[in-house]
Amino acid sequence: MDISLFISLNKVAFEPIFNFKHAHELLQKWLDFFPYLAIGYIILVFGGQKIMKKRDPFDLKYLVAMWNLSFSVYSLISAYFLLPNILEIYKNKGVLSLYCKNDDYYTNQTTGYWIYLFAISKTYELGDTLFLVLRKKPVIFMHWYHHILTNYIAVLSYVRLTAWPRLSVFLNLSVHGIMYL
Repeated sequence: MDISLFISLNKVAFEPIFNFKHAHELLQKWLDFFPYLAIGYIILVFGGQKIMKKRDPFDLKYLVAMWNLSFSVYSLISAYFLLPNILEIYKNKGVLSLYCKNDDYYTNQTTGYWIYLFAISKTYELGDTLFLVLRKKPVIFMHWYHHILTNYIAVLSYVRLTAWPRLSVFLNLSVHGIMYL
């Protein structure tokens, strides 16, 4: 079987015509909204825990399983489509270029689309915390601090078109792909 056909079919299925300008403008506007999101998230963490003190924990076993599976699948698919770019840059330009040159990383139809989804996904990952709160599980400082910080850094890096996330995003997606299984 010719693997290039498989990759081509997957690109058609997973990558609509990507509009970098629209994506960039949307995430620039999102940065203005971020302080409100962060405050709302912190209220969810602490206010939600206070509300749940007098309630029984919700049984969300199947919903959490589906949530985790969807994030795992998304993460592995994203990593799959970002890997060829990383290997090409490493092979042709070396490891330093992975962190210091963004070339067309954000505007390329493939990498641009998947890195955009990555930036957006960090907001959806805040849902992990809601599940912890509703199931009366501990929400440690490192959990909520990590979610706020990575959410902001992912979007800010996209808006500023920084080069360093190329490898970091791939590693994050790969780890989450396995971790959420």
